[in-house]
Amino acid sequence: MWCRLISGMKKIWNEPWFGYLIIGAMLYGIVEWRAGGEVEKERIEVRPELVKAYLKRDEELSGRKSTEEDRSRTIESIIDEEVLLREAYAAGYDRTDPRVRKRLLTLMRSAITPVVADPSITQLQEYYQKKKSEYRSQVSYDYEHVYFSHVSEKLPEDSEGFLDTLDGVDRAAALGDPYAYGHLFKGQERERVAMYFGAEMAEGVETHAVGEWFGPVRSRVGQHYVRVLNVIEAREPLFEEVEGYMREAWRFEQIEKKQDEALLALREKYQIVSPD
Repeated sequence: MWCRLISGMKKIWNEPWFGYLIIGAMLYGIVEWRAGGEVEKERIEVRPELVKAYLKRDEELSGRKSTEEDRSRTIESIIDEEVLLREAYAAGYDRTDPRVRKRLLTLMRSAITPVVADPSITQLQEYYQKKKSEYRSQVSYDYEHVYFSHVSEKLPEDSEGFLDTLDGVDRAAALGDPYAYGHLFKGQERERVAMYFGAEMAEGVETHAVGEWFGPVRSRVGQHYVRVLNVIEAREPLFEEVEGYMREAWRFEQIEKKQDEALLALREKYQIVSPD
């Protein structure tokens, strides 16, 4: 019986009129779809509380009471926004436009970010004990310099003799040229000295004794004679000095931890395929 049925179906399939029947059915479906006969439209519902919120915002900005015309215009605006938003999703802009994607990611991270209460003083002190080494200061220097530009007419011909002269002068900077950022620098770490004046001066302030003039040191702006006035040794800060920083660091760390936990929970909703 099954053989006869299959043979009969093959015979019908090969008939020319069967192909026209299929095409006709497809055309009928397209016409019905274009006419909207069988297609169920997406529902857009304008919630009264949303209209009220929009009107309240506009009243606060304009300083006047909203009219019925304002209400009608607001409803139309909400509908337009929702239509455009849904069409944007349908077009895939949330997946293909980097700006939209970044904005959505920012909003979503904000949405899963919990409110973290300030730490207690005990929590903060425990956190300080674990993190205080990260706030350890580097060795820094107070120093002064006498500056000569590349074209200075005051540039000493005898550097050794000029160093001897500096030992007996109260206002040494006056012997050189004016320098835009001054002649006295305080609390600068080696890296900052190098950034301003180059590696040669940074090495000089590290290796010369306090109160000893040395130079000339060449930089990109000219020559310098330098004296270290004070060395501030590296140290770990007191709790009171970094309490504010510690409080913010603690809260940020807790927020990151909560965000990671929320993301792990969200991942459970998806089947994730990663490249090998």
